[in-house]
Amino acid sequence: MWGILIPTYINLKGGEGMEQLYTIREFCKAFRIARDTYYISERYVRKRRVNHMNVNKFTSNQVITRGRLGGIAPSIFASEHKAGLSAKYIFVPTIEIVDEMEKQGWLPVKAQEMRTRNANNQGYQKHMVRFRNFDEGMGNTLTVGDTLFEIILTNSHNGTSAFIFNMGMYRLVCDNGMVVSESAFDAVHVRHSGYDAQNVIDVTGEVVKKAPEIAGKIADFKGVVLTDPERRAFGAAAKRLRFDHPEIIETEKILMPHRQEDSGNTLWQVANVVQENLVKGHVNYVDRDPETGRPRRKSTREIKGIDSNIKLNQSIWSLAEAMKNIKQETGYASL
Repeated sequence: MWGILIPTYINLKGGEGMEQLYTIREFCKAFRIARDTYYISERYVRKRRVNHMNVNKFTSNQVITRGRLGGIAPSIFASEHKAGLSAKYIFVPTIEIVDEMEKQGWLPVKAQEMRTRNANNQGYQKHMVRFRNFDEGMGNTLTVGDTLFEIILTNSHNGTSAFIFNMGMYRLVCDNGMVVSESAFDAVHVRHSGYDAQNVIDVTGEVVKKAPEIAGKIADFKGVVLTDPERRAFGAAAKRLRFDHPEIIETEKILMPHRQEDSGNTLWQVANVVQENLVKGHVNYVDRDPETGRPRRKSTREIKGIDSNIKLNQSIWSLAEAMKNIKQETGYASL
């Protein structure tokens, strides 16, 4: 299934055969790494939380009040952990971390909680909070054009995950929430047996420290222009991260922008378009009924799983970095 990544229509200009071969090999290698990152997570999710498919969520460019936060994800306010966990497990309410983040100037702007059919997990299930810093003094550091830097916290109180802090981004123009790959920002994993308020201080400080570097990567993405074959290569690789049968999804539909700001061939524009279409879904396609063989019109679904969403976003970022490196190393055109 994964043997042929780049379709046969990818042919660059004459006289660059060896560079083209190098490009395909390197992109295939990067794709396999991104794919493995995503599907390892997917296998884990399907094994451990197969019934956590639905989700309560709230997206906004405004700060979420404490009362609203409790209505969106009650598990954030859990007062104890699930019964039966190890004696080494130290319960730390997520709301305590939210309060500590606020002290550092980071306020919640989005919250999400996975639904569960297991009554024993109710109130303890995995949840996620995205934070943004609204301090005007940090504007130049934590803002790149229409993109704002965020900190993403995931946690649970049923023993299935540690506190995990990731670095994310939010685009005002399209309500897209991207996640930086771990190659660009090392996610911080904090075991429940070793949490300390200093962890929050360290994470917020690291994001501020890393922000200029990530901003530089975004600038690089904006400066790389993809040819049409390269756009299709990127879209073809990315859709294989999401779908078990990517061949039934037209690559051009994955590359279809939804607004004028994303209509272009820079790597940043292409990556954002692909990310939005893969994560938010609603991409129309046709498959065949296995019994009758008749064509059926269907539409892809939004990714609602917390882990799946984060890992797919990270993998798309990794693909973009791989494409940028290849373009720079082989000397192809950029802005």
